[in-house]
Amino acid sequence: MSNNINSKFLEIEILYNAKKQLDALSLLDDILKMEPDNLMGLRNKGIIFLHLGKYEQCIELMNKLLESNPDDIEILLTKAMCLEMTGKHFDYIPIYEKALKVDKKNIEMFCSIGFHIIQLGGHKNAIPYFDRVLKMEPDNEVAKNGLKCINYLKNKENF
Repeated sequence: MSNNINSKFLEIEILYNAKKQLDALSLLDDILKMEPDNLMGLRNKGIIFLHLGKYEQCIELMNKLLESNPDDIEILLTKAMCLEMTGKHFDYIPIYEKALKVDKKNIEMFCSIGFHIIQLGGHKNAIPYFDRVLKMEPDNEVAKNGLKCINYLKNKENF
């Protein structure tokens, strides 16, 4: 990657952090004109689509990238977040699970899946996700709260 492209990525990051996503997207398009297969640029474009609410464009781009990068965590998570934002709840959990197969120690992802399953009404199916976190990190408050939530829901069902 040339110094010119590296400096553009730095500028994109600055624009993105300043909430100027359209300007960042314009610069990304400049990079992708020079290097159409630049994976970093394509990933970042998907993330900007996500933050702009262009979910279908994001999903389409992530699907295309997953064809040649099926185990790329960032691409998987970006697609899952877009599916979540479009209400395709039963579609995003398998993507999170695939990402977990790639990154088996991602505590945040285990907790996230657990809470998503609770939201979808399958709280009993969420227990293994929180248990796995507590095996890795016994004092993890997020996982403990997930199990408390499940217990609350179980007790509520019994009334």
